[in-house]
Amino acid sequence: MNVICIGEALMDVFIEGDKKTSKIGGAPLNAAIAIKYNSDKNVYLGSNFGDDENSNVIRNFLKDQNINNEFITTIKNTELSTAVVSLEPSGERNFKFDIKNDMRNNININIDKIDLAHFGSAFGLLSDCYPNYIDIMKKLYETNKIVVFDPNYRDDLWTSEDEFAKVVFSVIKYAKIVKLSEEEFMILNKHKKLFFMNYSNQFILMTKGENGVEFFHDGKGDNFSVIKSNKVVDTTGAGDGFIGALISQLSINFSYEDMGNAIKFANKFAKRIVEGKGALCYL
Repeated sequence: MNVICIGEALMDVFIEGDKKTSKIGGAPLNAAIAIKYNSDKNVYLGSNFGDDENSNVIRNFLKDQNINNEFITTIKNTELSTAVVSLEPSGERNFKFDIKNDMRNNININIDKIDLAHFGSAFGLLSDCYPNYIDIMKKLYETNKIVVFDPNYRDDLWTSEDEFAKVVFSVIKYAKIVKLSEEEFMILNKHKKLFFMNYSNQFILMTKGENGVEFFHDGKGDNFSVIKSNKVVDTTGAGDGFIGALISQLSINFSYEDMGNAIKFANKFAKRIVEGKGALCYL
């Protein structure tokens, strides 16, 4: 099965007091690594890189992790984006992005090579990036590929919740699987009550951290609990790891029951991530 994750790779810069440390990150990259770590699927990253040292570091890292780089384009005279991450005592994280290289330039992929595509970019729905990001999503949808969508809301990137909701509702129809955080779910539900009832053919997941996952499909719903961690260190990338682990367990013709089993697996994997430092602590 051929899987692609569309969007940014970047450097996460963690600030703890006067100390700064850098780790490889970016939601699409995190998801791609989790898929490959948990399966033998052929995994691509579809992204634009710069020609700076950080871009070279991540290229080499992806090669070491057996991520296919065929659909990574180098944009000359640009740098990789960064995310400054500050951690709260609870392990929750705050992001400040310095966007230097994104989807304003086309990401070129061969759709015929793809079975499933994950759209989990934090930048992809922003106005400058939206046309190219959604063009790829529509083409995959129109050729009956499996589209997985995580809007990856970051409040400092949006002018309002209204704007975010409007954009999400314009594209959610293209996705077979929609993964939402509890915050995202509540924003959308505030603007369109019981919105998930309008998408009965889709699999809609609401992740609620230590309170588990709610899952809606075709008028049915389930709640999957998690074993709460007593040692949460860092929640950075837990959602990316969750969706990556979930995708790793799915075949092309997955069922409702298959999705339930994949959620259980992904919950266990996400718990492992929050007990370490950084989204890729399990490597």
